[in-house]
Amino acid sequence: MACIGGKSVFQTKPDISLREGDGRVRFILDAKWKRAGARDGDARHDLDQGDLYQMYFYGKRHRCKTVALVYPRSRRFTQELTYRFFDGLKLICLPFDVARPDHGVSEAMRLLKCS
Repeated sequence: MACIGGKSVFQTKPDISLREGDGRVRFILDAKWKRAGARDGDARHDLDQGDLYQMYFYGKRHRCKTVALVYPRSRRFTQELTYRFFDGLKLICLPFDVARPDHGVSEAMRLLKCS
């Protein structure tokens, strides 16, 4: 949370926090309802720079080793993307099949457990 003049003005709360049995945060996930995916020659895969800053902050704030951005699956975005920040924090971008949410959740969990 960020404050100005003693008043809270920005919330810094991830969409989903997956915890260990002892309460420690293992993974942070944040859902985005915009399109991601590679265009020809686009190494950024249409990812927003601000979203990467946000996830880096969450990872450091909650002492996670892996954070994930979850985007709707599309024709251009069908496979996960994995990035590493300069200090080793892993960012996974997950395609989520909104037409088959149960499958999407199990696939996301499988990919996170492998990270």
